[in-house]
Amino acid sequence: HFTWHDMKDLNNIPFRELCNIFAIWHSEFIFRSIQHYRRRKWLCSGNSFWMFNSAFPALDWSLVDYYCVPKPAFYAAKRANQPVLSVIAFYRDRIETHLVNDTLAWYEGTLEFSLCSFNGKVVFKKQAKVNIAPNCAECFLEIALKNVKKFDPALCFAKATFVQRNG
Repeated sequence: HFTWHDMKDLNNIPFRELCNIFAIWHSEFIFRSIQHYRRRKWLCSGNSFWMFNSAFPALDWSLVDYYCVPKPAFYAAKRANQPVLSVIAFYRDRIETHLVNDTLAWYEGTLEFSLCSFNGKVVFKKQAKVNIAPNCAECFLEIALKNVKKFDPALCFAKATFVQRNG
């Protein structure tokens, strides 16, 4: 994970690289914000983008720049707004895996969750057979962190995938 603490002196980072870092952070913020609101469907009214495009060249909240070119955050928003989406929520003592269905159809399949180290080893894996109702969000997997051996958040990433049955 790259944090502000890793940036000893902003003056020593080339401007183009700094712009790329901000674009990645912007993408992650947009992606995680949308996921957060969507998994809380009916408890939250969602989110609204203040600025879809920029009125002038700037580093801002917009998803499309002044020249009408989509920013990386545009694609993050597109991914986070898939009609059926798996969402991972981290807490101090547990990890929850939610499934969001914004369609008017039932979906049946398997929700697969895994924690993987950055060298490719699967540290933890869990699956659940799920049926998700139309137009809802539901938590299907809850994993207590005390039950996960060798879990270091700095050395692992989480992945959740919904595999639709017969599709």
